[in-house]
Amino acid sequence: MEYISRSIEETHEIASELAQKVLKEEKPVIILLRGEIGAGKTTFARGFLRRFGIRRVRSPTFNIIHQYRVEDLNLYHIDLYRLSPQEVERLEVWDIVSEGNSIVLVEWYEHAPGDLFDRYWLVEIEMVDENTRKIRISHHGGTTV
Repeated sequence: MEYISRSIEETHEIASELAQKVLKEEKPVIILLRGEIGAGKTTFARGFLRRFGIRRVRSPTFNIIHQYRVEDLNLYHIDLYRLSPQEVERLEVWDIVSEGNSIVLVEWYEHAPGDLFDRYWLVEIEMVDENTRKIRISHHGGTTV
């Protein structure tokens, strides 16, 4: 799927559509966010989490992991920007991404060990200009609903 977003609101809407879709999938659901600094990864995560009623979404750059609980669902927003693959392993991110009823959004997943994610959604965000983003969403491994 490919989208063009011309505003934060449009990016939130695209993210909300993905949230609705993955809610029906077998858990855990992993969503990997790719894009350069300032592309809109955290903006996308905010729109995704707002679908679940979460209004205060901060960038996890300094805290690395934010956890949100909505009914029986655990939502995680992880930012691996400042970490090496060895540090990611010490954080035991595998325990989080393999946890039962959870949805995990990961920014800067490229910093994780290569074999950490085997079934995931990839959201690639490309800056076209100051306000416009090209957003490509694809599924890898397993099947989708």
